[in-house]
Formats: sequence, C-alpha cells, structure tokens
Amino acid sequence: MYTQRTTRVVRDSQIPDVQDGRESPEHRVEKRRMPVPLAERLWTVDQLAELWQISPRSIRRMIADGRLPVVRLGRAVRIPAKSVSL
Repeated sequence: MYTQRTTRVVRDSQIPDVQDGRESPEHRVEKRRMPVPLAERLWTVDQLAELWQISPRSIRRMIADGRLPVVRLGRAVRIPAKSVSL
C-alpha cells in the first residue's frame, strides 16, 4: 500500500519567527562562497595530475611512497597546495 505525499504552499506572513527550532527565512544569514587563499587550497589527485601533466596513477604512487603529503577527508584524498611547488 502506497501513501501519497502532499505539499502545502505557505505564505511568508504565515510563518512564525521560530518554527520547530528553525529561524524564519528573513532571519537566515545569506551564505556566500569566499575565495580560498592559495596556501590553504587542497588539490584533488586529478587536478594535480592535470596541473603537472602526469597521470593520476603517478600522483597516487607518490602518495603511497610518502613523497607527497596528503589530507584525508573520509575516503577522499586531498593534497595541500603548500606542499606543491608550482
């Protein structure tokens, strides 16, 4: 047996300032993407391989050998820009 989801359109004037612990839309702070300084940038394996014009496998070999320091974010591997000489 399937149940159908329904949505309801609500006007801004119908939304209280705080509803279920959340702020109303007019109180939300707009999030903007700020440019990241080059020293704090993290490169992916593919980005660095393209920049250095070598294969991604070569980059992974350098990481495995310990010649290239990495930052691990879960399963993702990132290379700090300060360890990369351009």
